[in-house]
Amino acid sequence: KKRPSALKLLDDSKVRYVLFTSADVSGKLGDLQVDALLERPEDKALPDTVFPDTHVTAAAGRFAVLAQHNETRVLEKIDGYLLSPLGVSKGKLEACREELRKVAMAGMSKGLAWQRVDVEAIVKKHGGSIPSEHDVTFVPPTNWRDILAQMDKRNAIVITGPSGTGKTTVAKALYCYYRGVVPGLNYVEPGGPGELKAKPNAGPTFFYVEDPWGKYEIGTNTAVWTAELQDRLLKATAQQKIVVTSRTDILAATGVSQADFLKQWEVRLEASHYGDKELSKMFERLVHLLSSGVLVMAAIRAKAWVLQKLRTPFEIDRFVALLRAGAIPPDENEDQFVSRVLDQTQTNAIEDQVQWMVSARHYEKAAVILWGLMAARSGVRRQDLPTIRRAIGKLDASFGFGLESLVNDLVAGGNLRQPGSDATYTHPRVEQ
Repeated sequence: KKRPSALKLLDDSKVRYVLFTSADVSGKLGDLQVDALLERPEDKALPDTVFPDTHVTAAAGRFAVLAQHNETRVLEKIDGYLLSPLGVSKGKLEACREELRKVAMAGMSKGLAWQRVDVEAIVKKHGGSIPSEHDVTFVPPTNWRDILAQMDKRNAIVITGPSGTGKTTVAKALYCYYRGVVPGLNYVEPGGPGELKAKPNAGPTFFYVEDPWGKYEIGTNTAVWTAELQDRLLKATAQQKIVVTSRTDILAATGVSQADFLKQWEVRLEASHYGDKELSKMFERLVHLLSSGVLVMAAIRAKAWVLQKLRTPFEIDRFVALLRAGAIPPDENEDQFVSRVLDQTQTNAIEDQVQWMVSARHYEKAAVILWGLMAARSGVRRQDLPTIRRAIGKLDASFGFGLESLVNDLVAGGNLRQPGSDATYTHPRVEQ
């Protein structure tokens, strides 16, 4: 697929431009400087002394400059992403980066667009994984037919249950299922009031709202958001579907009237909806995504033992995430290694593991900022992190240090989930 010219892409308001340069910027160009790839510049017109008049307004807020980025600094950033959260091992890091470079250069020379699927294929080839890759390992719970029946009947569902039972994974699986039923079905995660309204001209849409009463409980728009959500559930159609997930305790805290109203769409998802058969399939599919054959065989041999202790999708996912992050050390045999990882997987070890990671990597101040963001909305948008870090850095640069890296490491370790653009807790003990 040919890549349109940069000038042609100016017509698409969603397209952004980022200039990497080893030089510094000053004067009017200083307004365009950012510190991270996802950070947006100030929404100002471009300097007419540098850009043609036709571009000054059209590209306002869409053109950023990453200055003082020499080759060494660029490589550090690329390696940082490959190591965490993509999980490429240090031994395969250089080979992965070199293949990415060659494919990128070949595409640039021929004017070809670089597709995300191509990047993911190279990362996986070198032992890495995609944070949302667990979706391809989906094993339906025993009440999957009830969930589909509710969606087919009402085109809307509210999935409730305790933490760790796979509510987010089921929601994503529903989209994958209906994408094969409804041609051109678009996936949307609303960010708040105004983004959930039905859009007749937008085509088929699948809305997914994760933990609305936890994520949006703070702020002046709470009543507006709740009213809009209720209206959207009532008006769901075969072309405009909606899935809402919520922890049981949070839903109960919304009040009797709200909880009663939602019962007509509610389907519960409990740990009991995953029997031995389902957990066994889930375990095997996740384990076979590990890049190390030694770890795969160790996990398979310990399967029966592990599944006696781990009884929820969250625990199994976390166990495999911890396997992926380590290797059998010289001073441990296979059984000792699996036993230690199994102990770390148990919910009472989550706090210790997160605390150790924050302390060992000196993320204490970044953790304070992240905790505050998560407390306010129970989730944080990845694209907002650079802007937040930069704003905090103006007050105290030490509190901005490592914010994005902390989120990357928490996602890689299974402590935060990132099904889309939002990162949220996988378990309440992560927050504690």
